[in-house]
Amino acid sequence: PEAHTFHLFDERSQDEVSDVVSVERLYLTTTNDVVDLTLGKQAISWGSGLLLNPTDIFFDAPISDGWKERPGVWAIRSDFVLAEENTLTLIAAAREDPGCCEAVVTGRYQGTFDVTDVATQVSWDKQNESILSGLDIKTDLEVGLWAEAAYSWDLDRDKGHFDVEVGLDYSFDVLQQLYLAIEYMHQGDGAEGEYAESLIFGAAGGERPRFMGLDYVLFMARLVMTTEWQMALTNVTNVRDPTGALISQVTWFATDWLELIAG
Repeated sequence: PEAHTFHLFDERSQDEVSDVVSVERLYLTTTNDVVDLTLGKQAISWGSGLLLNPTDIFFDAPISDGWKERPGVWAIRSDFVLAEENTLTLIAAAREDPGCCEAVVTGRYQGTFDVTDVATQVSWDKQNESILSGLDIKTDLEVGLWAEAAYSWDLDRDKGHFDVEVGLDYSFDVLQQLYLAIEYMHQGDGAEGEYAESLIFGAAGGERPRFMGLDYVLFMARLVMTTEWQMALTNVTNVRDPTGALISQVTWFATDWLELIAG
């Protein structure tokens, strides 16, 4: 017999155990005075940007699902303590599907200087045959400021592109908290007006941009009404044409282990 699950907009069948069961976290951590070593399927993420995160090579979600839980990555991760608030992270990871089991190797240095966090990174991605170098800076001068940028070189196409995300945010004492943020995003491998090249390249198995265009502005507002209820509104607009997306969410934290999101 074939099992079925009914969803609001589509019907999905489950023929294998892997269709309904997955392991998202399974890792072992050991620590000493010099290094923290983590082996197994773990969450790996970084970047100060709100949505695009050019330096985050392990996460590529569509705009409508950009805040979903990070998928686990099978990896060996070593975090070396170089000095107080200065670390060097080395990661050897393997992607699952698609591209199993292509290697991703990353080195990332992160340091804190007064109120400013600075990180530099170099990554090699076997699946996409690319090398990425990145810089991530975040500071708090009453208003939060950040800039995250990466240059990615495609070894197959002998072509590179530059991605950047810069923004600022501030919180107001409205109800429990009103958070406002604005951000500019540039995606160097997007298309200007005509998106066919990006779509064809993605369909052929290459790395497809999360956005099809080049330049976007993001505005985000989040209102925390009570400890159980909050609402958020996010707008992303292509600055070269009138297209964009408006995403609204209402979240209810029902218990310590259950939250319900409508949007």
